Order: sequence, then structure tokens, then C-alpha cells
Amino acid sequence: MRSAKGLLRRIATEPLALFLLLGLGLFALEGWWSGRHELVVVSSAEVARIEDLWRAQMGRAATPEELEGLIEQHVREEVLHRAALELGLDRDDVIVRRRLAQKMAFLLEDESSIREPSTGELRAHWREHPQRWQRPARVSFQHVYWSAESRGEGAADAARATLAKLRQASDGGSNDATTADPTDPIDADSAWRALGDPFMLQRELGDRARSEIAGLFGDEFAAQLDDLPVGAWQGPVRSSFGAHLVRVLARSETEQPSFEEVRARVRDDLLARRRAEASERAYEELRARYRVRIER
Repeated sequence: MRSAKGLLRRIATEPLALFLLLGLGLFALEGWWSGRHELVVVSSAEVARIEDLWRAQMGRAATPEELEGLIEQHVREEVLHRAALELGLDRDDVIVRRRLAQKMAFLLEDESSIREPSTGELRAHWREHPQRWQRPARVSFQHVYWSAESRGEGAADAARATLAKLRQASDGGSNDATTADPTDPIDADSAWRALGDPFMLQRELGDRARSEIAGLFGDEFAAQLDDLPVGAWQGPVRSSFGAHLVRVLARSETEQPSFEEVRARVRDDLLARRRAEASERAYEELRARYRVRIER
């Protein structure tokens, strides 16, 4: 016992021994603390990324106080993310699961592995898929509208009556341009804008593809428009809104552009196809690592 007390007195009076003892204690404490706390590292590259993102959004550099707040927000997200992973929340959340799968799919595409296509390959792709580069047929037209919601079947009747007056005016009838009553004379060239019911869209549309017209008026209207002659009022033409009189002003046919005109589009399309194919091959390699058992 005396020898132990003497040893402790010598350690207490010996600076080097006391320093070593304190070091061992701190080392043990640090190990205990580290075992209870994970390390969150915010690298200089991450700080730079946070600063760049702020500058891009706000148009100026962050103040020191703002930067500290941004870094603390990043740490907060990282801490909550790790806690969520520990609880397995990523496995039970469909949105998180799909997002992670989507990010992995982006990684599989790996643009660096896609070789730039040669001119010969581009021309071959252009010839193999001519329909991809076609300019669709387009049409310009004017229309007068009657509401099916407010008039019912009377919308088509009003359109027919007005069409008769428009044709009469075109053949040299009266030129009263102020009336919207289908029983009164009409100026076919100027008064048509005042006819019919109010319409939420434009009364004159120029150079529109069939798909655009179908999106606005419905497929039935677009299909009927294909068969109308140019220059004369026709109808009634039904749409998803009601009945219309239509005057086609101009029509262009489908065009097949030259290779040089669409070269950039051909390149983008071919690269997108190659990325998709590379991604699918990479997925198949990943898929081969797993056995799947479906329990029903």
C-alpha cells in the first residue's frame, strides 16, 4: 500500500508522468465520445458548392452569417438523413425509393461512355427514321363559334343559318357588317368576328399542326378540318365546345427536311437512344446479381 502511495506521489510531482497520464485519459475519453457520435464532415468542396448555389439563386455572395446558417442547414439535413436511414425510412417510403432508383438510373447512363457519332452514322439514323424529322402539315383558319352548353342542338342550327347568310353575302348580297343575327344580312369579309357566341380562345389561328388543333378543339374538329377546302366558309364543324363555322385560309402539306436542316436533331436523337441502350445494358448487369422470388 505504501509503495502504491509513493508511486502516486512521484507521478503527481513528475510533470512528464502527469502529462502522459492526462494524455491517456483524454485519448480514452475521445474514443468513448467518438463511439457515441458519428462524424459529419462538411468539406471545403461542399462549402464551395453551398456558396455557389446561394450566389446562383440570390445573385450575390453570402455574408459570413448567411454562410454559417447555410452550413448549419446542410448539417441539419445530413443528421436527419442519417437518422432516417437508421430507422429504415428509405425502405418504407415509395417516393424516396423511386427517387433513389431514378438517381441510380441517371448514373447508369454515364454520358462519358457514349461515343460521338460520325456523319455516316448520323445519315444512317436519319434515313432509318424519316418520320421523326418530318414537318407536319399545318393549317391557318378563322372560325365562328356557337355554344353547345347554352344552345344545345340550337348551336348547329344557328351555325347553318349564319352560313347561308355568309354565302349569300359572298355571292353579292347585302353588306351590313354590324349584325350578329343569322337572319340579317352579313358582310362575309369583315363582320364574321362579331358573329356567334363569345369564345375563350382565338377566333383566328395561324400555321397550326393537327396535333395542336386537336389539343385545343378536340380530335373530331381537327379531323373535319383536314377535309375543308381553302377560302370559303364551311360548317357546322363540331368541337368539344359546340358548333363552328370555319374558313381555312391556308394549308401546307407534310414536308421532309434535308439531312443538313435537321442534323442537330438527328444527333440528339441518336445520342439519347445510345444512352438508353447503355443504361439498359448496365441495368441487366445489375439485375443478374440478384435472384428474385415472388411470393403470392
